[in-house]
Amino acid sequence: MARLPPDVSPSFQTPSPRRRARRLRRLFFVFPALLLLAFLAALPFLAREAFRLAFRENPFFAIREILISTDGDLSAELVREYAGVSEGGNLFAVSPATIRRALEDVSSVSSASIRRILPGTLAIDVRERKAVATLSDVLAVDATGTVLGPRSVRPR
Repeated sequence: MARLPPDVSPSFQTPSPRRRARRLRRLFFVFPALLLLAFLAALPFLAREAFRLAFRENPFFAIREILISTDGDLSAELVREYAGVSEGGNLFAVSPATIRRALEDVSSVSSASIRRILPGTLAIDVRERKAVATLSDVLAVDATGTVLGPRSVRPR
């Protein structure tokens, strides 16, 4: 076996205590930084899951009552059907903006207002268009010229 000259050190030699201490300091700095980055990356997912468990899947926020008020002839059943909501669903799983848009897409609805009343009530307020004229006794028209359709035709 060949011996190395005294001025050449082998590559497998253990590091000096100073070098080992420097590596440990670097490791103690890098490891917490990596943990912090991992936590920050997971934070949006954790927040979304916490919201889902606390609100969207919590039976405490189940819709127990739907309060419907209108200023016209639309029945509560029709408003409920147009809105696409029913008792038993979760109050935070329904979007008031989506319900409002669905109701305002109905030709006889002028505007709609939706409110969540905690813990389990959904309030829907519907303002209907008023027919001011009829076209050929089949279709009704409101003051702005919107055709209301056959459902809105009322006998005089």
